[in-house]
Amino acid sequence: MHAPPYMVIHVRPITNAEGSRLKTIVRHSKAPIELRRSQVVLSSAQGFTPPYNERPVGMSIDYVRTLILQFNSDGMDVLKQKCEPTTLNNP
Repeated sequence: MHAPPYMVIHVRPITNAEGSRLKTIVRHSKAPIELRRSQVVLSSAQGFTPPYNERPVGMSIDYVRTLILQFNSDGMDVLKQKCEPTTLNNP
């Protein structure tokens, strides 16, 4: 059985500043979510398609596509984790 056909999507053209920021995040970020999201966006900007982008970062193709579409509309803000992890308070 063949996978369903997908329209190939890429991120919008990124600015030099965005490209520099993405490379810095990929090289130095200690935040795993920001790192993986940056890898996906940077790979897409380099011409790789969502099926390729999902493999190295362990994300589903649908999530990669959603991330690319969100980056196209919201920019660099989508790279950050939206909520902080909660901690359990033991009484």
